[in-house]
Amino acid sequence: MHSKKDDMFLIPGFGGHVIASCDLHEHGNKPKFPRLRFRKTPCCMTTANKTLLDSCCKSEHLVESRATGETFMTMYGTAAKIKTEAVMVFKLDDNGNAVYTQDTGDLYIFITESEPICLLTAS
Repeated sequence: MHSKKDDMFLIPGFGGHVIASCDLHEHGNKPKFPRLRFRKTPCCMTTANKTLLDSCCKSEHLVESRATGETFMTMYGTAAKIKTEAVMVFKLDDNGNAVYTQDTGDLYIFITESEPICLLTAS
């Protein structure tokens, strides 16, 4: 994803624990790999749910709201039947914290085959 706020490319690493950031003007050929610190994980993540999620094919996507400048990471897992088993959304802050959220305010997040999109709802 290209972040308009940070004016650089951001790519989630495997498992969503690391985000590669590449500012071609500042970093050149040496991208940075800041590690995320997950805060406030969902209380519904019981051992059984974690086991189910671990057995799924997981996917992580970064999405930035152009309206608010907020960055979110979505994680979802699909079973072999191509059925979504779990969806989690984490709001990323400037300190590298990924805070679980069930409320994105007036924002809708769409995960498409080409790229994730974050749009402001019409009021």
